[in-house]
Amino acid sequence: MLATCAMISPAATAAPVPAMQPDPALITAPLQITEVTPDTSNVGTADGFEFIEVYNASSESVDFSDYTLRYLYPRADLTNSNVVDWPSVPRDVSIAAGKTLVFWIKNGQNDSLTDADFNAKFGSSLVMGENLVEVFTGGMANGSPRGLEIATNTGFGLNRAYYNLEGADNTSANQGIQYTVNPEDISRQTLTGIAAASPGSVTPNQVPAGLMVLPVDSVEPSATDATAPSINPAADFSFEATATDDQQVRTVTLNLRSDLEPEFQTHYLKAGQDDRYEHILDVFDPADKLWYEYYFTVSDGTNRVKTEVRRVNVEGGDSAPAESSWAASAYRGGVEVVKAAEANQQVLNGTVFHDRNRNSTQDSGEPGLPGATVSNGRDVVTSDGQGRYELPAFDNMTVFVTQPRGYQVPVDEDNVAQFFYNHLPAGSPALKYGGIAPTGALPDQVNFPLAKSGLTLSPEQHCVLGADVQTYDQEEVRFARNGVFADLAGRTDYAGCGALFLGDIVGNDLSLYSQTRNLTSMLNGPARFLPGNHDLDFDALDGEHEFDTFRSQFGPEYYSYDTGKAHVVALSNIVYPGTSGNKYDSGLSDQQLEWLRADIAAVPEDRVIVLGAHSPLLEFFYSDTHSTEPLKEIYKILEGREVVSLAGHTHMAENLRKGDLMAGWTDTLGHDGLPFTHLTVPAVSGQWYEGRTLKEGYPTSVQRDGTPPGVLTLDIKNTEIRERFTATGDDGADQMALGINSPTYRTWYDTYKERRGTAPAPQNPNAVTQGELGQTWLTTNFWMGATGSTVKASIDGGQPVEATRTQSMTADDVPRIGAEYTDPIASLEQLVHGGGLHDRTSHLWRVNLPAVLAIGQHTATVTASDVHGEEFTETFTFEVTE
Repeated sequence: MLATCAMISPAATAAPVPAMQPDPALITAPLQITEVTPDTSNVGTADGFEFIEVYNASSESVDFSDYTLRYLYPRADLTNSNVVDWPSVPRDVSIAAGKTLVFWIKNGQNDSLTDADFNAKFGSSLVMGENLVEVFTGGMANGSPRGLEIATNTGFGLNRAYYNLEGADNTSANQGIQYTVNPEDISRQTLTGIAAASPGSVTPNQVPAGLMVLPVDSVEPSATDATAPSINPAADFSFEATATDDQQVRTVTLNLRSDLEPEFQTHYLKAGQDDRYEHILDVFDPADKLWYEYYFTVSDGTNRVKTEVRRVNVEGGDSAPAESSWAASAYRGGVEVVKAAEANQQVLNGTVFHDRNRNSTQDSGEPGLPGATVSNGRDVVTSDGQGRYELPAFDNMTVFVTQPRGYQVPVDEDNVAQFFYNHLPAGSPALKYGGIAPTGALPDQVNFPLAKSGLTLSPEQHCVLGADVQTYDQEEVRFARNGVFADLAGRTDYAGCGALFLGDIVGNDLSLYSQTRNLTSMLNGPARFLPGNHDLDFDALDGEHEFDTFRSQFGPEYYSYDTGKAHVVALSNIVYPGTSGNKYDSGLSDQQLEWLRADIAAVPEDRVIVLGAHSPLLEFFYSDTHSTEPLKEIYKILEGREVVSLAGHTHMAENLRKGDLMAGWTDTLGHDGLPFTHLTVPAVSGQWYEGRTLKEGYPTSVQRDGTPPGVLTLDIKNTEIRERFTATGDDGADQMALGINSPTYRTWYDTYKERRGTAPAPQNPNAVTQGELGQTWLTTNFWMGATGSTVKASIDGGQPVEATRTQSMTADDVPRIGAEYTDPIASLEQLVHGGGLHDRTSHLWRVNLPAVLAIGQHTATVTASDVHGEEFTETFTFEVTE
C-alpha cells in the first residue's frame, strides 16, 4: 500500500511546533525530510525556488557534512533505476536539535539569487550557510515519480520521501508536499498533504512530539590502508582502505594529488563489501605523472581519524600506457535507454557517466561526468556535478551527447559512433526506405556511457574527412571497398578522431546504407556521418522527416564532438523541399542556428573549431551562384574563433584561405575576404566512379578540377591544423599532376570537350613541337594548393623558375575558364575514358617553357610548397619534336 494522501492541509491554520524536549524512549529517524517543493515560480524558463526541508529529530546538533541528499528514480516496486547524490554547498553546516535545514535547488538560471530573494518569495527568514544551503543541479521533475533520501556519505540511507507514485500528481505551483515520520518504518516518510510552501517551518503533525536521545559515541572509527605500493600504468589502480566503527561509518574520503597537482583533491567513497572502500584510478590517468600522494579520513559523525600521507610511484616514470590496436581496444556498446513507467513526461533526464567496465550500463562505482554537453537539437545543457542532465522533450527530436576530450563514445560492430537517441513516438510517416520505427513514450532516462581515452586526450589528432561516398549500386560499393576503404583499413593514425563522412553517403537508394555500414566496419577508428542531398527521403515533403532514414542509421543530422583541442561541429545544410522550384536549398534551419549558437557558446576559447557540412559555405567553382544561407549569421556566430570549414558536394578540391575573395562573394563578405579557411574535400567517389577501372578494382574517376578521388586528413597539434590529401591507392606522397599545355593540346581539347569518353587519345600528349615552345606551358595541378603556396620548376637541372597561379582569388576575379586554364593530364583522362569536363580549377600553376629547347627528351623538376611550408617534388619527362 503506497503512502500517498490527497488531503490538502493549508499551512495557514497549522500551529507552530512547541519547543521539543529530549525523549529517551523515542526511536525515530534522527534526520527527516519534512517538505519537498518541486514546482515553483520560474526564474527565466526554469523553476526558481525549488527546495527540500530536512528536520533534526535528535537531541544533539548534527553536522550535515557527514550526509548528503540523494535524488531517487523509483520503479513501481520502489527499487531505483538511478540514484544521484546531491551534495550541498556548503557541506559543513550543522542542524540544531529540533531545527531544520533547507536545500535550495540552483539550476543555472537562478544561481545569482540570494537568501533575500528566497525569503521574499516565502516570507521566511533563513540565512545562507546557516539554515539555507544550495544544491547545484537541474532540478526536480514535476510529472514523474521521484524520491529524496538523506544518506550518509558512505551510502547508508536514513530517511526517504516520495512523490507522484502510482500515477498521482502531487505537484502544484508554490505548494509544498509535506511529510511525517512513519513509526512503523522510520526510514520512509508518509506523505500527509499539500500546503503553501513553508521552508524552515514544520507543524506538530509532521514531527515526533520529542527529540530522540542519541547514544554517546566515544569510540573512534578504525581505518586500515590497503593500497598497493606502486602503480602499473597499463592497468586500472585501486586506492583502497577498510573502515569500521562500533556504530556507523558515515564518511570516508580519499584525499589525492599527483606530482602535477599542488593541492589534494577530495573523493567521497561509498561502502563496498566487507567494509571496503576504494577509488579507481583509470588506466589513462597516470600518463605523464611520476607519483601520487594520498591519505584517507574516516568519520562516524562524532569522531574523525586520518591515515598517514603515503606516496605511490608510477612504474616507468612518466611513460603513458601504450594504445593497443583499434580492433582490440575499440569501445563497443550503445546508449542506455531506461523505459518510462508513465507516458506523460515533459522532460528527458539522464546521466553522462564513465563506463569503467564498458558494458553501456551505469553500475555501482561508475561516476557521472560533470560539465558534459547534451542537446535535443535545440537546447544545449551541461551535466551537473553527478553527470545528470535535464532537457525539454518534444516529438521528433534526436538527443545526443557531445563527446568530451579524453573520452570516447561507444561504437557499434560497424564502428558507427553511438551517442544519440531518436525520439519519434509514432515513428516516421510512410516512407519508401522506412525512416524511424516508432519509439513509444519518452524514456525515463537516456544515459550516455563514455570510456576514458588517451587517444582523444592527446593534443595531436588526425581526423579523416571523406566526402561523397555516393554509391548508386553494388558495383560502386565494391569500388569504394577496393579503393578508399581499403586504404583506410591500412591506416592506424585516426583512431582517436575517427572519420567524418560529409554527406551523400549513398546515391538516392537509401537501402544501400547497410552496405555503407559494412564499409565502415573496415575502419580503425569511429565513423560519423552528416547528411547530403542524395541522403534524402524524397517522399517526405513536410520539411520534418526528410532525413529520417539517415537518422535511423547514423544519428542526428547535426551534432558536435571534442577530440584533442578541437571541437568538431557537423552541420546539416541541405534544406528540403527547396524554394523557387529547386529540389533542395543549401542552408540552416532556425532551430539548427539556435543550436549552433548555444553549442559554440559552450566551447572554451582555447579550442579550434572544425566545421563540417555537406555543401560548402562558399566556393570558387560556383562562386557567382552558391552559398549556404544565412552565411552572415553563421560567420557572426563563429566570429573571433579559430575555425576551419570543410564540405564536399561538388566532387573537387578547394583550399580557400583567410582573405581570399572572388567577385561573387562581395555581396556577403564585402572586401574583407574569407574570415577563415574553407576546404572542399575531394570525393571518395571521385567523378561518380567514372573512368577506367584499374587492376586494383576501382576507377580513375578524376574530378572536374583534375583531383583524383581520395580523403583529406586534418593533422591537428593543439590548435594548429594542417590539411593533408591522400589520393586513392596512394600513401600521401602524390600531391600534384604535371602536364604540357600546348596549342596542339588546346585545339584537341576544344574539338572533343563535348564528346567526353569518346575522344581519340593524342599520339604523344607529352610532346611539343619546337614551333609551339613559346606558346606552351608546363602545368602543375597542385591539388591542395592555395593562396600562400608556391610552385617552382626547373628544366634539365637549370635555375628554378616560379610558376604563376592561373586564378588570382581577388575581388575582381571570376573563375577563368577554358583550355588554357586546364590540367592536360585530367582532360586526357576524362575526354578519352569518361568523366566530367575539366575547364577550371583554383589550384593550377603554369610556367612558360623556354622558347628554345633542343629536339629530344627533357626533364622538368617541380617543387610545390604548401601554405604550411611542406615541400613536394616530382619530375616529368617531355619531348620536343620538329
